Amino acid sequence: MSMDRFFGLPLVDRTMSLSPLKKSRMICCGNGETSTLRESNQLWLQNFSRITYGLYFFRIMVLTLLKEGNPDLWRRGRKLMHHLTMTQMAMSYQPMQILESTKLLHDLILSPSDYERHFERYSGGLIFRIGYGKRVDTGNEPHIRQIMLVNHTVERVASPGAYLVDTLPFLNYLPKFLSPWKREADFLHDREIKLFRSLLIDVKNEMEDNTAPQCFARTFWENQSEYGLSVDEAAYVIGTLFEAGSGTTGAAMMSFCLCMCLHPEWQRAGQEEVDRVCGERIPEFDDLPKLPMCRAIIKEVARWRPVTAGGEISREIPADERRPSSID
Repeated sequence: MSMDRFFGLPLVDRTMSLSPLKKSRMICCGNGETSTLRESNQLWLQNFSRITYGLYFFRIMVLTLLKEGNPDLWRRGRKLMHHLTMTQMAMSYQPMQILESTKLLHDLILSPSDYERHFERYSGGLIFRIGYGKRVDTGNEPHIRQIMLVNHTVERVASPGAYLVDTLPFLNYLPKFLSPWKREADFLHDREIKLFRSLLIDVKNEMEDNTAPQCFARTFWENQSEYGLSVDEAAYVIGTLFEAGSGTTGAAMMSFCLCMCLHPEWQRAGQEEVDRVCGERIPEFDDLPKLPMCRAIIKEVARWRPVTAGGEISREIPADERRPSSID
């Protein structure tokens, strides 16, 4: 396989040779420091350590582990994340999901034209309740708006070509006083960790007052010695779970609405199945095995419009795409 397919122009990156449309369709297929981006039949390599997204998260735990080679700390963070999201724990969150879903339906009936805001409140409120045991009534609560701001910032800085250093990677060697993107990364990190830390400590204070409900943060505090994580490390594990869950859930629900507008025949098919199985009551988790049509529609929406920008459902890729220097 010719190596000129994998490397960009001298001094600059492949980003310059991509149109805005192609940038939006780039698919991250690999993993590790160098990942493969596929657009149509072309392969592109993007060194993720050179983009501002990497700068933004440079001081975050995960990339710190990669840079400093501390797999033990990574495993401890993964242990907490696995404990919080394993199947048994996920099932315990079902009553919260039913409660938030009921409120979402109520809000949609009252003001259907505000569906985007309702979806954002639902996704943020659900993950906020699960993560920190806090109730979200309007979606305008200060902590919710701050986390939504963090989500939107991540989407912005993670976009290829958002900063000049994405296109001219040698600029990354400039000192910080000549690199505004580095100063911005420090500012964004400081703002983010202060938010995550305050939310985690709020739950600890509630536990001391015997008012803290069961949530991610309480699970950490009850087993802190077992996980071996500092407050800031745990704050990032729980905070990034919130970020991932809130933004993606709302985006998937909006994609579902778009799909149903384009294909109303499938909306009718799904509604007929719900009416037949559930009658006049709201569907519950126990109904899922009896709703194959609805499950298929939802999975197809996720495939048709992935929640990550330019994303695609994960798949295995050949070794020569993942490691071009060692083609099998």
